[in-house]
Amino acid sequence: MKKLIFLLTCFFIIEFAAHQLCAQSPSASATAKATATIVAPIKIAKTTDLSFGNIIAGSSSGTVKIETDNSRTHSGDVTLPTSSQGTITAARFTVSGLPNASYSIAVPASIIITREGGTEMMLVDNITTTPATSGTLSENGEQIINVGATLHVDANQEEGVYTNESGMTVTVAYQ
Repeated sequence: MKKLIFLLTCFFIIEFAAHQLCAQSPSASATAKATATIVAPIKIAKTTDLSFGNIIAGSSSGTVKIETDNSRTHSGDVTLPTSSQGTITAARFTVSGLPNASYSIAVPASIIITREGGTEMMLVDNITTTPATSGTLSENGEQIINVGATLHVDANQEEGVYTNESGMTVTVAYQ
């Protein structure tokens, strides 16, 4: 009887060991987490309008240019009064978003401004920005964009205030 119990015990041990060896598989597994970070959307806000100041039209056409540093020059038959210059400013925008992020800048090729109360128009083109076509937000997530342009004044341009009611759209986007 002892031999039978011994044999049965050995049989069960061998069977258990064989089952354990066969139950192990040659594959392995690992687990990865999925993550996502939602960042602040890029924003832009106007702080200053583009203003060419007071201009005297001549008997032939001319241009007035506002640089991104607020300097003003002219060419052709226009006069820029020195004693009553009016407001002379490049447009200014504040961009905000993800700190240290790069972004692109897009401006229109041109806009038309129309005399208030009239139909006379002038072309504004050669729109430039500083920074030029892209920028990088600071560590606090902001940067200033300055916008300059060239105004085309026709011969004997009708006097009055000229504006573009729909404005000049400056678009920024993360790169």
